[in-house]
Amino acid sequence: MNGSELPSGAAYELRFDPLVPVDRAYVFPCDAQGHVDMDALSERVRADYLYARAMIGRETAAPRVRSTRTAARDVPGWRALAAIGAARRLLSGARVACC
Repeated sequence: MNGSELPSGAAYELRFDPLVPVDRAYVFPCDAQGHVDMDALSERVRADYLYARAMIGRETAAPRVRSTRTAARDVPGWRALAAIGAARRLLSGARVACC
């Protein structure tokens, strides 16, 4: 799950950055303290979340909490990513799109 795919109401994201720059980051909606509501995640996203947690120090860095209001502006091409994420949500009818 990347930053453009967070539910529109999510104010914070928990981000697991890759240790190797060619890998993808894992990003999940959370509260201000970094708590992720696993019951609200789809099975696939929940599996990604558990994988990212298990890979801390191997494939991912320790997670960090960021405000979604500022996080999107840190990504190159964030406007295009946000538009793609919104289009995927509309087409899929799901709250959380993937990839």
